[in-house]
Amino acid sequence: MKKVKETIMKSFNNKESKYKEVFTIIHNRWTCQLYPPLQANGHFLNPKSYYCNPKMEYDLEVNACIKRLVSSKDVQKNLTGLPLYKSGSGLFSDEFSKDSRKTTTPGERYLNNSKCSKLL
Repeated sequence: MKKVKETIMKSFNNKESKYKEVFTIIHNRWTCQLYPPLQANGHFLNPKSYYCNPKMEYDLEVNACIKRLVSSKDVQKNLTGLPLYKSGSGLFSDEFSKDSRKTTTPGERYLNNSKCSKLL
């Protein structure tokens, strides 16, 4: 969405008075229809999206969705893989994992897995 907005700004020669109304329309549509909490978590859990924008973890919708999906506060505190994922360490730190962050989505990895593709 950031890239889309940048393109719009450039097309209006960075004159806010010309693109402000367009941004309002985009924001209203994005907020009510295109960015529900579950989608926010999808971006958070997609390494390709997350590692390009790790500040995403502070998104209130992501936190709200995690709390809704995992209601127990004790379980929320003990999501053991999450710190490793956030820091890119452990299993998330090898070269294969780092390279695949940029090139494949989790769905593509699932479909490319020979065991999983036989199920389809």
